[in-house]
Amino acid sequence: MNSGNQSGHDAGVVRVEEILDLDALLDRAGGDEEFLQELFDIFLEDSEILLDQIRKEMEAGDYENLARTAHKLKGSMSNFVSDGPALQAAKSVEQHGLNMEADQVAQAFDRLQSEYERLKTSIEIVKNR
Repeated sequence: MNSGNQSGHDAGVVRVEEILDLDALLDRAGGDEEFLQELFDIFLEDSEILLDQIRKEMEAGDYENLARTAHKLKGSMSNFVSDGPALQAAKSVEQHGLNMEADQVAQAFDRLQSEYERLKTSIEIVKNR
């Protein structure tokens, strides 16, 4: 499948190679493409749950738990991306949560959702190749 699929993100086109280092990921999976697919599936499922949890904690003003949940998501993301935009967005949500900065948390969460969608789209492109 072409890596130029639209993501709905303001930047337009998702380029898998800008988001995922497939060679490094495959190497981490011991060269086992099927295992890498399983890791992608687990990551996507868990990430959706964590994003929903962050949203609920943000709405409840529960910044302590929000920061913990963002930290979990950040750790999970770090298995797939190095210091890219998605990971930076998760770090930002975590930090603003620790500082109990409601407006900044909301802005950072919007960015996190957007960057997560780009990451998710990249993973789905790879999974469908």
